Amino acid sequence: MLVKDKECHYVNSLNDSDQCNFVKNASDCQNNESYINYIQFLYCSFGSGETEGPLIIMVVWVIIMFIGLGVTADDFLCPALVVISKTLGLSQNVAGVTFLALGNGAPDIFSSLAGIQQQRPQLVIGALFGAGIFVTTVVAGSICLSQEFSTKRFSFLKDMVFYLGATYWTFYLFSKKEITLTDAIGFLVLYVIYITIVIVGQIIYQKLKKRQRANAIINQEEVSSVASIQDELDNRQPGVSFSCTSPVDENQHSHSLVGSHLEHFISQVINTPQTSKEYENTKGSVATREVADCVPRELLTNSMEISPWKDFLLHLSPFEIQEWNSKSWFFRIFEVVKAPVYLILTVTTPVVDYKNNRDNWCRYLNVLQSFTSPMVIFTATGKFSVVFGNVFPLWVLMSLISLLLAILVFITSSNHTPPVYHWIFGYVGFGVSVTWIYTLANEIVSLLQAAGILMNLSDAVLGLTVLAWGNSLGDLVSNMSVARMGFPQMGFSACVGGPLLNLLLGFGLSYTLTLAEAGHSVKVQFTRQIELLYGTLTTSLVSTFIILPLFKFRVKHVYGVYLLLIYLVFIILAILMELHIV
Repeated sequence: MLVKDKECHYVNSLNDSDQCNFVKNASDCQNNESYINYIQFLYCSFGSGETEGPLIIMVVWVIIMFIGLGVTADDFLCPALVVISKTLGLSQNVAGVTFLALGNGAPDIFSSLAGIQQQRPQLVIGALFGAGIFVTTVVAGSICLSQEFSTKRFSFLKDMVFYLGATYWTFYLFSKKEITLTDAIGFLVLYVIYITIVIVGQIIYQKLKKRQRANAIINQEEVSSVASIQDELDNRQPGVSFSCTSPVDENQHSHSLVGSHLEHFISQVINTPQTSKEYENTKGSVATREVADCVPRELLTNSMEISPWKDFLLHLSPFEIQEWNSKSWFFRIFEVVKAPVYLILTVTTPVVDYKNNRDNWCRYLNVLQSFTSPMVIFTATGKFSVVFGNVFPLWVLMSLISLLLAILVFITSSNHTPPVYHWIFGYVGFGVSVTWIYTLANEIVSLLQAAGILMNLSDAVLGLTVLAWGNSLGDLVSNMSVARMGFPQMGFSACVGGPLLNLLLGFGLSYTLTLAEAGHSVKVQFTRQIELLYGTLTTSLVSTFIILPLFKFRVKHVYGVYLLLIYLVFIILAILMELHIV
C-alpha cells in the first residue's frame, strides 16, 4: 500500500525520523477544515518525532480556544440574540427556547456541526452525551450541594421525558448503524414539539400568575419600611440625589464591561423585575439589597460625560477595573489569560447591551468595528485569496467597502447618544459571533484529532472528556451564577433543559444540513463507548426521575453527592474501557 493511502494512526508505528515525512504525504493526515494542520505541527515543528514540545503548546492553545468559545457565546452572542428577539417582537417565551437556547448551546451545536462535516460522528456523540452527563451530574450536583430547594413538577417532568426520549432516539440510530435525513429531521420535529409545549405552558402559567397578582394584597408594612430607609439616606447625605437600583436596573452600567454582558443576559433569562417596586413584590422585603445598591446619581451622570477616547479605552479594557482588588489570585490569573481573547473579540464584535450605559454605544469603538467586523466574516469564508481578472484582489475591495462603512458611521453618529440604527450592530454582532464560534469549533475538533492520533485515543473518549468539558464550562458558570443569584430551581432545570436542546439542535441541525447536501444516508459505528455514554446518561436521568418525586420534589444535599459519584464512576469506566481493561 502506498504511503498516501495509509491511515494516519500508522504514524505511531514508524521510527521517529520517518514520522514527519509520513504525515506530510499521507492523505488521511491532511485536514482542509482548519487554518492549522495540527498533525504536521505535532510531528514536524520541533523535528520529526519530537512531539513533547508541540503537545504542550497545543494544550495551552486548546485552553485558550475553549476560553474564546465561552467568552464569545456569553458576552457577545447572547446580547445579540436579545437584540434580535426584541427587534423582531418575539415574546420572551419564544425567544427563550429559540434564540437564547442557541446562545447557550452555541459551542456544542457548532462543535457538532464541525465534527459531522469532518466525518467524525463518534466525536460528536461523545461530546453531546458526555456534556449531558457532565451537566446533569457535576453541574446539577454542585447546585444541590450549594443549597436545598424545591423544583417545579411540570417543568421537571416535561424536560426529563423529552431528554430521555431524545437520548433513546440517538442511541437507536447508532445501534442500527445508519442515519437518514428523515432520522435527522426527527430531532428538529421533537424540538418544535418541545418548544410548543413550553410556550403553551408558559402562557397558561402567566395567566394564572396574573390572576393571582390581581387578587394579591400589598404589604403596606414593607412599603413604608423601604420609604423610611430612603428618607434616612436623604437626611444622611443632604444635597445629593441617590439612585437606588436593583441588581439589573436600566441605569446600571460598567466601565469595565468584562463579564457584564453575561450578567445582563442571565437577568434577561430569569426575567428579573426592572423596578424596585416590582422587585419588592416578587421577592418580599428587599430594603437591605436596595440600600446596598444605592449610588449617587451624580456619579452616574459624571461617568457618562467622559471624553470619547477615554470611553473607547475603557470599553477596550479586558479587565474588571473596579473589581480587580477584590478578586482572588486564581481569577486574576484567569483574567490575564483571557485578556488577549477578550480584546480581539471586543475590537471585532459589536455588542448592543440594553442594560449598559447608552445601550453599550461607544462611537470610536463602533466605528472601528464597522471596519473589522466585515473583514472577519470575509476572512472566515476563505475568499481572501480570490482575485478578479487575475489583477484586483477581492480583499482590497472588501477593505474599501469596510472603510467607507466606518466613515459613514462616524459621520452620522455622535459621542454621547446612540444613533437610530444602533440596533443593526446587534445583528452584525450575531454574524461575527457565529463566525468566531464556528471557526474556533473547527480548530478545536482538528486539534483533538491530532491529539487522538498521538495518544491512540478514540474519538468517543476525546468527545466525552476534553470536548465535553470545554463546551460545558459555559453551563457550569451560567447555571451556578443563576443559582447564586437566588434562583437554584432555574439553574437546576437548566441542567436538563440545556443539554436537551443542545442534543436536539446539535445532532438534528448538523445531520440535517449534512445529509441534505449529501443526498444519501450515512453509516455510523456502534461501539462500547456509546453503550457506556447512553447507560450513564439514562442512569442519571432515570434515577433523578424516580428519586425527586420520592423526596416530594425537594432537592437535598445528599442527592448532589449521589450525582457526583455517578460521574466519578463514569470517568473511571471510560478510562478502563479505553485501556481495554474492561
